[in-house]
Amino acid sequence: MNTSTKEIQGFDIDLINAVAQHLGLKTKIVPEDFHTIIDKLVDQDFDVVISAVSITDELRQKVDFVPYFSGGESLMVRKGNPGQIRSLADLCGLKVGAQNNTLEQNDLKIASKDCQQQHKVAIDMVIVQDQAAVMSLLEEKKVVAVYQDSPVTDYMVKQHPDLFEPGGLVTNANLEGIVVRKGDSLMLSAIQSAFSAVEGDGTYHKLIMKWGLVNEEIQLARTSHSAQITPQLQRNPEPSPGSAAYSSGACWQRRPYL
Repeated sequence: MNTSTKEIQGFDIDLINAVAQHLGLKTKIVPEDFHTIIDKLVDQDFDVVISAVSITDELRQKVDFVPYFSGGESLMVRKGNPGQIRSLADLCGLKVGAQNNTLEQNDLKIASKDCQQQHKVAIDMVIVQDQAAVMSLLEEKKVVAVYQDSPVTDYMVKQHPDLFEPGGLVTNANLEGIVVRKGDSLMLSAIQSAFSAVEGDGTYHKLIMKWGLVNEEIQLARTSHSAQITPQLQRNPEPSPGSAAYSSGACWQRRPYL
């Protein structure tokens, strides 16, 4: 969120606007809670979702995807890492923040059970409703670490190198996709074509560099005649800054020809 204009900003917003521009369309960005965003897409509250949604077999039963990003999960701690936290296994007995209804919350529950099975104290999970609240927990020293999408960690470390640092390596790397309703073949085809175009003309890479997402960039497999939406993960060994994340539905204004 741009604090001066109050407009949502970030890599996802820039990318979906570039895709829409290629199609001769405009976007209306609709902020939405992450845990309801897919159901509201299915219910036709909006047309497209771009919100760091992981491509899973379960979600493929409900929606279709255009892969555009490689993400993961990571811990973030205060500068100096006073707790020497390097992985989820180091969190037993500690206060850790995460957003509600996320993969990170579920992973913390599993890690906490592992602590108990090893006769250690369970993780003291502090669960809040949005990403801004997650960040406040760490800023205000209410937790020793937060667990979140890796691009959020990268971005915050880049913006505040004197305050934060990663607590270990990125885990659970996976592809994320622009989401459309299951069976909406016209929309799916249009976004595939437009994304291929913005990747092919260099716009996608420029946005990757703008937001410091070098580790999250994907490469499309190309033939001599066309680009295929068969992404190849482009992972670098060194961590790099990333984009701020948010839950948002990107809603096309009514399409003149799709």
